[in-house]
Amino acid sequence: MNEIFYQFKGKKMTLTHLFKAQAIFAWLWAVMFWLAPEMAASGPGWEVTPNAISFGQVISVPMFALGYIAWNAPAWVGDNLKKVGMFMGVYVNILFIVCSYFMYQLKLLNLIRSE
Repeated sequence: MNEIFYQFKGKKMTLTHLFKAQAIFAWLWAVMFWLAPEMAASGPGWEVTPNAISFGQVISVPMFALGYIAWNAPAWVGDNLKKVGMFMGVYVNILFIVCSYFMYQLKLLNLIRSE
């Protein structure tokens, strides 16, 4: 197991790498919302309706823009990347907490309806 870690010795994960990974993740979701809405909706258990498909296509545009911003942020901000990283880290964590709260509420509502 240790030999796997020694192969990557000297290579570091930087904020630039993290921003590029975030961009790829956002673009993946944008493509899924546009081309495969059933697959994107299957994880949270949403019902795929024509309105949901349209909403996913609308959401894919800001997701693509978020990916574009994340991909280009290291070049745009130069030495201030740490500040942008802190802002995006707080933003992403707040987004995760809010989405988790709404997913919990949806599951609770579905549980109550099924009884």
